[in-house]
Amino acid sequence: MSKDAIVRARYVEAPAEFTGTGKKIFLAGGIFGTESWQPTAVELLAGEDVTILNPRRAVMVLDDDVTHAQQVAWEHRYLHEEPHRADAVLVWFAAGPTAGILQPIVWYELGRLVQRGARLAVGADRGYLRRRDVLIQMRLAAPGLTVHDTLRATCEAAQQLLRSRTVPVPSISAAPVP
Repeated sequence: MSKDAIVRARYVEAPAEFTGTGKKIFLAGGIFGTESWQPTAVELLAGEDVTILNPRRAVMVLDDDVTHAQQVAWEHRYLHEEPHRADAVLVWFAAGPTAGILQPIVWYELGRLVQRGARLAVGADRGYLRRRDVLIQMRLAAPGLTVHDTLRATCEAAQQLLRSRTVPVPSISAAPVP
């Protein structure tokens, strides 16, 4: 973002609660074992009049059952429960530092969101091991939903969702699957 850009977005990071009004976008994607992609997404969305809901905490203790349960509940609330539910969800499959980072919870949530007909901007990094699976599954489950290959393009699609008053008809425009 240029230094002259106007920051209009509000930011809420788990476990903080949001009690305000206005449009909300949830940053869904890997939060363990992947690059920290959320700050880039926040920067790219900063000019929008929206509250950005980020589930990736600055500090997360994985072996604390209470914190873990609170984290899952927070994500569920802002993805699925009215009146907290986000107006749009950006789903990003980041490339992991190792090939074994598959992000199963992101897959689960994406399936639920597609089933519900949520407003989605979906992307999968070209280095994500299961990118072809994302393309094929979205072609089958949401024929017409564009699966983007960069975080920037995914954020641009999210911006269009936020500015639109209608639910877009999903369309896949990613490169053909080899």
